[in-house]
This record gives sequence, C-alpha cells and structure tokens, in this order.
Amino acid sequence: LLIGFYLAVSLGVGKFGLLNYAISFVVLFQGISTVGLTDLLTREFVNRKDEAEKIVSAALSMRLPVSIFFAIVINLIAWQEEPTVRQLIFAISLSLLFRSFEVFIYYFQSIIKAEWVAKIQIVATFLISILKIVLITIKSDVTAFAWAYSIEWFLIAVGLLFTYLKLKPMHK
Repeated sequence: LLIGFYLAVSLGVGKFGLLNYAISFVVLFQGISTVGLTDLLTREFVNRKDEAEKIVSAALSMRLPVSIFFAIVINLIAWQEEPTVRQLIFAISLSLLFRSFEVFIYYFQSIIKAEWVAKIQIVATFLISILKIVLITIKSDVTAFAWAYSIEWFLIAVGLLFTYLKLKPMHK
C-alpha cells in the first residue's frame, strides 16, 4: 500500500494514470486467456490424480498459445496509442504468458499444498516491492514499472514451475 502511494506520488497523476490504463487494458483480456480452465482444472486434478502430468501438459499447451495470441492482439489494438502507452502495454502484456503457469496453482490446490503458492507469491511481491522502491528512488521512467509488473509474474511462474517439479514425485 505504501509503495503504491509513493509510486503514485513519484510518477505523478499523468504517468500513474497511464500505467493503470495499460494494466487495465491488458487485464480486460486476461480472463479470456484462461480459456475457462480454472474450475475445470481443479476438478480434473482431484478426480484424476494419476493423470496430473497429462492434465498440466494439456492445460499449458492450451493456455500458452492463447496467451501469446491475446498478447499479439492486445499489442495490435494498442498500436493506435501514443508510443509511451504502446510500450507500457507491450511490457504488461507479457504477463499474460507468465500467467499461463497459473495452471500449477490448481494442481497445488488439488493436493492441498496451496501454502506453496502463497509463499511463492509473497516472495515475488517482496522482491518486486524492493525493485519498485529502487525504481522510485532513482526516479525511473513509467516504463520500468510496467516491466516490474511482468517481472513479478515471471517470478511467480518460475516459482510455480520449480515447486511443481520439486513436489510432483511426492504425489505420484
């Protein structure tokens, strides 16, 4: 909350508004890029525990291409925007690719290991908070904060993947 406040003060109304506009623009497509898998995945992981790897593979093979498609669509639509907004939207739209790895969240929920998801998200948020403080301190351009948004999702995706690979053998 405090970092968000200082970010708003540091960027000023105009640039902070542009950042939030770009985030909102991408988030509009985020729900579509999940291809309706959220509830279905949890149910399938619970009902077909022995096929978890196949389910993860199938879900990722569906989500990644759809996320790439929507990232491209978002950037084509944003091409009419001014250059700064296009840069913000491009940086933030990459988060869609990393959010594809949310598939692992549903796996962890199905094996009652959601605490790992919380730990990963807390660590990623902590690291990005430090990055944002540094960016505020050095008076970075608004584009750096858009990249921080996607970097946070990259860290979460990497954390989810490594945790899945670490825990997967325990639940075969």
